[in-house]
Amino acid sequence: MTSLPSPSNDQAYCVVSALEAGHLNFPMEMFIDNAVPGYAALVPSLSFLLRHSKTDKKFIFDLGVRKDFENYPPAVQKLGEVFSPAVPQDVAESVIKGGLSPSDVDTVCISHCHWDHVGNPKHFPNSEFIVGAAADSLFRPGYPEDPNSGFSSDLLPAGRTRFVELSDQPPLGPFPHAFDFYGDGSVYIVDAAGHLLGHVVLVVRTSADGGWILLGGDSAHHWNLITGESKIADGLPVFGGGCVHMDKKAAELTIQRIREFSELPRTRVILAHDEPWYKANKDTSFWPAQIRSDWIKIVDSDTAMLCFDVDSIECLWEIELSRFCQWGSRVGTNGTGAPGIPLSSPLLFGCQDCQCQLMMSVELATCSHSLTRIPASSGPIEHCRRTSWYSFVHPQLEVTGYQLKFENLSARCLMVAPQTTALKEDAS
Repeated sequence: MTSLPSPSNDQAYCVVSALEAGHLNFPMEMFIDNAVPGYAALVPSLSFLLRHSKTDKKFIFDLGVRKDFENYPPAVQKLGEVFSPAVPQDVAESVIKGGLSPSDVDTVCISHCHWDHVGNPKHFPNSEFIVGAAADSLFRPGYPEDPNSGFSSDLLPAGRTRFVELSDQPPLGPFPHAFDFYGDGSVYIVDAAGHLLGHVVLVVRTSADGGWILLGGDSAHHWNLITGESKIADGLPVFGGGCVHMDKKAAELTIQRIREFSELPRTRVILAHDEPWYKANKDTSFWPAQIRSDWIKIVDSDTAMLCFDVDSIECLWEIELSRFCQWGSRVGTNGTGAPGIPLSSPLLFGCQDCQCQLMMSVELATCSHSLTRIPASSGPIEHCRRTSWYSFVHPQLEVTGYQLKFENLSARCLMVAPQTTALKEDAS
């Protein structure tokens, strides 16, 4: 399996915070082949603020939707009837709300130049704008020279925009081309072809000891595309090529690479329109708060994994379980109205009683060891989701866990704890 660069001594990294940048209604039949007919999901259009650990440089990825929708080109305004954009708070307001001025932002990188990612660049008067090189052709001509164009000719600030060519850059993990933006391994701008000319994603090192986040832009519009449970919808007359992506085959290859990235230790992926991530993290990960970089990843096979933030275990059900269930089969209910997560064998996740307990049952031949269950030292806590959880210790690896209830666990495990190197048990 491919790997990501190991941290150097005194490794630089970036602290990442999400930014509110508007919401859209997504008719899911436009995006995945097996969508429920007529179903539309309310999704965010996410932006992200990065702060460099050594220089405190400010870097924003994507600008979401602009508030003054009437100032988009007419071709974009027509799309408002389809996607019903709402912008209670745009990126500039989100930055200010957290105590930062937009004029203090050093760099703005646009994943691609679609209207729900470019926002209003005029709000960032001092920023250098970074765009994939191929995007340049979208503005030749743009609107109003071409009245049918969805790209305003004056969108990107003259003299402050750099079109970055990635085809001659070295590989990063599963990606063939990535630009080390600061030159210190903290932020990589990654070629992610398929959706639109110049589409890029961001791979960010989030800790000095090896945490990573991939900010995926519009590489995929639903997590089922990453997990393989759905395919890209096709044959849609609303799109010129019948598909939301300009190059479907290239988009599928990018999705495959993101899937490979997500299977690496201490990685997480957040999509631009990541509905489940937004619902779980809207109160904890938005500026001035930050997205945690320390979590545990338990891997039981080459394709299934569970990630959770070690400081937010009380929210495990809400935060990461909804993401993990997509690695298995369909989501059902447990008969009580709470979500149950039946996954393909040998994993079974579910909830018991009042959805306050998490059960994990694993039967694999690769490891005969079980985790020793230890009652939480703090004793029962009133909040129902924590009343029955336990700490755990693996008898060989001696890795202490963080208030999680395991039952009948017998599996090959990979565990990563804060400020440690990944530990992996050999099959016994």
